[in-house]
Amino acid sequence: MFSFKAAMLSVVALACFMQGAQGAALVRSQISLPQNGSCLTPAQEKQMREAVEGIDAVMKTAVFALETAARFETDNKTKADLLEAANVTKAIDEFLVDNITKILDGPCATCTQIVTIVNESITSLEEALEHIDPSWESNPIFKDVVKAISTIIQLVSDVCPSSAEVLLPKLVRIVKHTDGCLTPSQHKQMVEAVKIINGLFKTTVAALDVAAAAEKDPTIKKDLEEASTVIQDVNTYIIANLTKILSSNCTTCTEIVQIVNQGVQAIEQAL
Repeated sequence: MFSFKAAMLSVVALACFMQGAQGAALVRSQISLPQNGSCLTPAQEKQMREAVEGIDAVMKTAVFALETAARFETDNKTKADLLEAANVTKAIDEFLVDNITKILDGPCATCTQIVTIVNESITSLEEALEHIDPSWESNPIFKDVVKAISTIIQLVSDVCPSSAEVLLPKLVRIVKHTDGCLTPSQHKQMVEAVKIINGLFKTTVAALDVAAAAEKDPTIKKDLEEASTVIQDVNTYIIANLTKILSSNCTTCTEIVQIVNQGVQAIEQAL
């Protein structure tokens, strides 16, 4: 069974960060997630090697942007901050690319190994930037680093959708500092995402109902029925509230995050 937490976090990513088909594919992929500990398929390995190239490119772009900004900066403190951020980003890029490549060159590369490296790298980058500027997420001079982090998570999540529970919460942190009304394109993607998630929930409820009807053990039968009721109620709550905020004049990612987090907490507490 797919992870509800991962699926709902994917809604946030789809509306606030993902682009077009890539975001939709990530949400749909929650239907049958590969096990994190399983070896990557040849197709996944090829896709991950391409993702590594994308990661390297976006990180190098961020470094170039920081170094260029530093070159024209007249304030000594800001110049020093930009150069330090560039050096940290460059080091993290090298670590990330080298270690993921090493994993892919091994006999059995897994999503668990890759996600661990990516998570550690992003955390190290965030901590370094936090030291430079506690408000780095909302500081325009670091916008290319913010973009790099979101792109890395997109690329890795596309290959390893089950990484959503580990990596996508980092996007939630970023979105709280870079919020604004959804663009028309994001709004359209969010409407589509709501339909997809509604379908996933309903499919799961139907499966639980069928299992409960066929179950002979009274305790298990009751558990299945309760799980079905909880999931149905959470689905109704999420869909109703997302639909409501999407009807407003200015839907923000913060509002979406709040609804999703409430749904996640409700399921975790009940199940």
